[in-house]
Amino acid sequence: MDLSGILIAALVVILVVTTNESVLIALSHLLSIVHPPFAIVGVAIGLLLGIVIVLAVMISATRNRQMALLRRIAMVELSLKQSD
Repeated sequence: MDLSGILIAALVVILVVTTNESVLIALSHLLSIVHPPFAIVGVAIGLLLGIVIVLAVMISATRNRQMALLRRIAMVELSLKQSD
């Protein structure tokens, strides 16, 4: 999973929300926020949480692959010892 696409999408979303007042007002009404600028903060926090979740999934997948490789190495070493 490539993180650069997610970061670019997050930057585009922040750019659209901060530069287009009608989108900002619609978002604030959708989220039932009284002051529209708080919607920007909510979007930023949501995007950061999304990025953190993606990173956690990437780390978990990497750890699982590392454990599988370690098991394979251990099996190969064990078979080499048994053949000697």
